[in-house]
Amino acid sequence: MKPQLFVIIWFLIIINCSQNPVENTITTTSDDITFVNSSRQRNVSPQVNSDDLDLLVTANNTFAMNMYKKLSSAESGNLFFSPLSISMALTMTLAGAKNNTETEMITTLSYPFGQDKIHPANNALDLILSSATQDNTTL
Repeated sequence: MKPQLFVIIWFLIIINCSQNPVENTITTTSDDITFVNSSRQRNVSPQVNSDDLDLLVTANNTFAMNMYKKLSSAESGNLFFSPLSISMALTMTLAGAKNNTETEMITTLSYPFGQDKIHPANNALDLILSSATQDNTTL
């Protein structure tokens, strides 16, 4: 798949998903911008063991390298993308996937375990990365 087509598909998915907020949302509008937030509280202390976190990081690295190989083989110029952002977005989408789609997404993202561990581990990783930037830590 060409990178431009990939970007267009993601843009359409994001636009489509944002037009139909679910019941548990809080919507506010300001200066022609609509913000949609979940009314559910984020788990700021997910129970994830270090082995699962290590496996998640390895899976994210594998996904990033596989994606780089695919994109770089189709492009001859400079290439810029954020594999962690793409992985996180796909993982959020994975929450609604079932059956074959769920299996294919887990395989594509290189996750070594199921959704019961994927989402808490991604939450923990995001909290770690967020706290590093809030503490003015250089990664």
